[in-house]
Amino acid sequence: MKNCSKECSGDRLDRFAADAPWQSKACRASQTPIISARLRVESGKRSMAAQTGLRSSTNNRFRQSVPIAVAPSDHNVIYAGTGEAAIRGNTTYGTGVFKSIDGGKTWENVGLKDSRQIGAVIVDPRNENVVLVAALGHAFGPNQERGIFRTADGGKTWTKVLSKDENTGGIDVVFDPHNPNIVFASLWQARRQPWFFSSGGPGSGLYRSEDNGVTWKRLGG
Repeated sequence: MKNCSKECSGDRLDRFAADAPWQSKACRASQTPIISARLRVESGKRSMAAQTGLRSSTNNRFRQSVPIAVAPSDHNVIYAGTGEAAIRGNTTYGTGVFKSIDGGKTWENVGLKDSRQIGAVIVDPRNENVVLVAALGHAFGPNQERGIFRTADGGKTWTKVLSKDENTGGIDVVFDPHNPNIVFASLWQARRQPWFFSSGGPGSGLYRSEDNGVTWKRLGG
């Protein structure tokens, strides 16, 4: 088997989207989805440094590992969520979702600026304007901009399609590989403090959508 980590971390992110629906053959074999590809976002920058070879000339104070998604229908369109969802004691926060329409050369913030920590970003393989984001929210306290968000206009507007409360956020969202109208998402109730970490609670749960992420039903045992 090919070394998936090597293949998926090079300067050819477009190869992910070349295989239907959105995974390379090596990554599909090892169950590593495209959203596991990572973009390194460096604080204080107007552009983003990624494993695609993009560079920024501004100062480099700290880095984050964040989810990105290349649109299968148009490989020039890339979305990136900022803020680390692995909320360690030294976690840093982001400023929402960024979008590139030129293959990662330039980036624009397209919203969800108060989501702070984003766990996953996925793009509908049929339409580069339909995007789902799992926003965990503030790691150290409650806030409202958390849950699963959806845009159908490329990030101009966002709708919170799944949420629980101000202490529970979205941690992951994935398409069914055979039918992108079916989507699964997980909510996670978590709180980080300097002296402890609370993980899990009544807000956590697994959900399923059959209409491309517009409406959701909780899955129970």
